[in-house]
Amino acid sequence: MTSITYTGVLVVGAGPAGLTLAADLLRRNVSVRLIDQAGSPAPTSRATSLTPRTLEVLDDLGIAQELLDTGIRIRTAEAYQGQNRAFRLTFPETGQTRYPFLLNNSQRQTEDLMTERVRALGGTVERERRLIGLRQDRKGVVALIDGPAGPEEIHAKWLIGADGGRSTVRNTLGIPFEGKTGTLEETIVLGDVHIDWNLPSDRLYSWFNEDGALLAFPFREPGRWRITAALSPAEEADGRFIEDSIERFTELYQRRTGDTTSRLTDMQGFSVYRVNQRVVDHYRRGRVVLMGDAAHVHTPAGGLGMNTGIQDAYSLGWRLAIAVQRGDDAAIESYERERRPVALALLSSTGNLQRLWSIRDRRVQHVRDSALQIVLNLGPVRRAFFAGAGQLNVTYRARSRIGRRSGPRVGDRIPDVRVAHGNTEQSWLHEHLRGTQPVLIVLAGDRISNRGVDDRLTALAHDAQRRSVTLLYVEAPGVDHAERGGVTTVVDTHGDLHRRFHARTARSIVVRPDKHIAAISTAHDSAILALAESLTHRPETMSEFPRRA
Repeated sequence: MTSITYTGVLVVGAGPAGLTLAADLLRRNVSVRLIDQAGSPAPTSRATSLTPRTLEVLDDLGIAQELLDTGIRIRTAEAYQGQNRAFRLTFPETGQTRYPFLLNNSQRQTEDLMTERVRALGGTVERERRLIGLRQDRKGVVALIDGPAGPEEIHAKWLIGADGGRSTVRNTLGIPFEGKTGTLEETIVLGDVHIDWNLPSDRLYSWFNEDGALLAFPFREPGRWRITAALSPAEEADGRFIEDSIERFTELYQRRTGDTTSRLTDMQGFSVYRVNQRVVDHYRRGRVVLMGDAAHVHTPAGGLGMNTGIQDAYSLGWRLAIAVQRGDDAAIESYERERRPVALALLSSTGNLQRLWSIRDRRVQHVRDSALQIVLNLGPVRRAFFAGAGQLNVTYRARSRIGRRSGPRVGDRIPDVRVAHGNTEQSWLHEHLRGTQPVLIVLAGDRISNRGVDDRLTALAHDAQRRSVTLLYVEAPGVDHAERGGVTTVVDTHGDLHRRFHARTARSIVVRPDKHIAAISTAHDSAILALAESLTHRPETMSEFPRRA
């Protein structure tokens, strides 16, 4: 007999993207079911690197510190040709994030921490539960699920496909999944091994020769490294890397690096796969939405796949909460418009990086490495490279504009800068933006040119409280700090925020729940508050969605 149950959101796929979305919805008090057809998480490490932007997302969800405690912070990358170093890149201190590094960690560890967070918020991962069919109308989706306990019919307002590159959700809907940037003819081999070398374990390494590139990524476990390489046509043709063999893997490592003394042992998570680059034409069909690898897959160059899926979920969560609460599909419409261009740009950039790393001609390699050594040591280029690699420059600007005034614009991520709370307590801006709601930031500007600001702020605070809008007042540096009518007040320690927004006079900035800018204004009026209010989700008990009928 088929049981019938109801929920606000059904998430299919309990990888990093699905877990992120479930945690975000649960903390917003949205009823959610999270299912996965696997009986347990994959035992291998798979994706490893977490970008600064992803760490900001996971900090907001409450697990960043646990990840920092179990991972390795990477601030340096070194490239070699044999035993000779070709170039070295050290990530700069940008002053825009608390996390000026990549964090290398096993995906299994990341998923375990995410799963514990879901449980702490009252959710669970339902294993061995497989989607076998769905139908939908304007009110929602009916999903037929099978599992050890028998078939179940789940009625949900929204269904989210987070079930990977071979997505059952996407295939059930018949959504095309075609290449958009050309096919990279590369076969990748990887394994997690123990190496008894003495290289520092706080950086990434790469080696180049005529056969191609080999990269090494460290784990927290002493001596444990992820080794990944693109096979040459000859290596691929002889078929010697289709099976798990530490001897052949060692031979590959020695030929690429020239290191014949280090021993490779205890290989885990061996895998061989073809580079694949695809993206769906549309992220949404009716009440079904795709995210993560179900919507886009690409070369692993840059290590941004898992990160982009997590950020898809973070972008979707607050929209879903509003849509479920208000029954208004309009909240979801901007998700594809913002996130699909990010995926297309990612396919392009990672494809170019893969081609750059795949150069096999020695002379061309020398030219590339010499150019990179010069260019990447230029301060502005190094900062721009880190912003891209760290996904800090992802923007949802409606269109590009060329103007004299630089600085953050609507659609950009709000910078994370140093602020002071009270007279001595130092913190970061994003720490004051944590949570499920938008925030209205008021930059004080030059106090001399803003006489009467306290009276205006008091009126604004009253109006914000009436509308349930969170207000944060940011003083310029060098002024006497004072509490202002119960409004949370911080000081822009180094003046970074005022300088970036050119705030000689007061500015109002509406920051969305995903920490991107919704509006910038010189006015403190009802229009700016109305916009903030429209992005506010008011938690409610989803009692109309019992877990079992």
